[in-house]
Amino acid sequence: MIRGCDYLHIYRHASSDRLNDLSWRLRAEHGAQLELLDSAALHDKQPALAEHYKQAVLVYDQGFTINPSRLVRALVDQFIADGGEYQQMEVTDLITNHGQLSSVKTESTSINAAALVIAAGAWSTRLTRLLGIDLPLENGRG
Repeated sequence: MIRGCDYLHIYRHASSDRLNDLSWRLRAEHGAQLELLDSAALHDKQPALAEHYKQAVLVYDQGFTINPSRLVRALVDQFIADGGEYQQMEVTDLITNHGQLSSVKTESTSINAAALVIAAGAWSTRLTRLLGIDLPLENGRG
């Protein structure tokens, strides 16, 4: 379900500080192998690419899923097999007490919780903001 590949992030304008951007620094700090490609190296790697692209960051050893729905279903099935409980509800608020999560409010109930995994993809920032956390996320595909 997951295929390995390298990712190429392409830019129209070159910047010598590109790898100092927060998103690239965070990736590098967590083990990502990055290479900054100038225009010549970029076009050697992608000859059909339009000439107005001047720089790229090559990220080695990445991957993507060919079927996101099937992957998520497999993860949920494993979670349940390991003793977890799956409930699908809209979270309306996250309640804290002295800086610690105490409950998760949904449209129909309140669930006591001392810990929470936020895995809502592009909607995660809406939930982290309820905790007063401004989390810089970049959306991706697969």
